[in-house]
Amino acid sequence: MTLSFYALDKGGILLYSQQVLMQNTSDKQLNPLLVAGFLSAIEQFVKELVKQNLDVIEMGDYKLIFSYEHELDCIFCLVYQKTPDEQKYKYLLNVLKALFLNQFIPYINKKSHNISIYKKFDPVIELILDAFDVKSQPIRVEHFLCGFLGYLRDFQTSNDFLCPNCKKPLIEREIDYRIVQ
Repeated sequence: MTLSFYALDKGGILLYSQQVLMQNTSDKQLNPLLVAGFLSAIEQFVKELVKQNLDVIEMGDYKLIFSYEHELDCIFCLVYQKTPDEQKYKYLLNVLKALFLNQFIPYINKKSHNISIYKKFDPVIELILDAFDVKSQPIRVEHFLCGFLGYLRDFQTSNDFLCPNCKKPLIEREIDYRIVQ
């Protein structure tokens, strides 16, 4: 199972994402930029259609819960596998949102899209997941072309999924790159 946290600005720009594998599981990982685009599009669609914010989407075994910061025009989303303990994940999203905003309000206010700033949130995610007793491991990626091995987060830019070592785009899993367990 994968647990994912996303922070987007109102325009759908991905500010931050972190996907972790839950302990002793394997799961197909998605390109975070594609997911961010989907989240932004579906949120805008719902807002236009029913004139209110989206709170929850259920997709198969997964649940996507949303939270908004209206003054800063930010959208936060937590994706997790449905469990009997739904309240835990709603609370987790609110904690992550509050800590993210507390740490990055100056950058969000400046509308800075230099997402490398937000990478500083990675250790916070690890601490919070540990505090919530969510056993997980960060997802690592190996780029076949140059052999670079790093965390999924390192491959994200504001517009692409690129190798931080050689700057080549990673397009297709198992052809350009692989997820390392």
